[in-house]
Amino acid sequence: MAQAMVLSTPFNGGNGGNGQVFQIEALTDIVVRDFGVNAVDGFLEAGDITTWSVYQHDGFLSSVTAGAGLWTLIASGGAVVSAGANEITYLNSGLSVSIAAGTIEAFLILETSNLVSYTNGGNVGNIEVSNGDLRILQG
Repeated sequence: MAQAMVLSTPFNGGNGGNGQVFQIEALTDIVVRDFGVNAVDGFLEAGDITTWSVYQHDGFLSSVTAGAGLWTLIASGGAVVSAGANEITYLNSGLSVSIAAGTIEAFLILETSNLVSYTNGGNVGNIEVSNGDLRILQG
């Protein structure tokens, strides 16, 4: 049985918005079970309740991030308590998204009631962080 691991991107912040777009490139067969976010900014503080929706797009994502047919809702609802600034707030989404080795899946995580903090990336598709199993690619 594979061991669960956490791979985190930087929590530098500096910007606020309703969501984050990123891609996961699987280097081995993986299953995504949950996501964590930096659920704090000028509107959210530690202990505040927030709600989230998670969307998925099959395949590599270019700079296009909008469009009714582009994203599929894969998790929503559930109230989540913010862990505070620069702490991982897990969405407890109940996900089980399989990504086969050699493929890329794009994700859009939207905070549905407030703004959240995010860190600017570079170009779409740049590697943000990686380990032996996956790469998290910028927006």
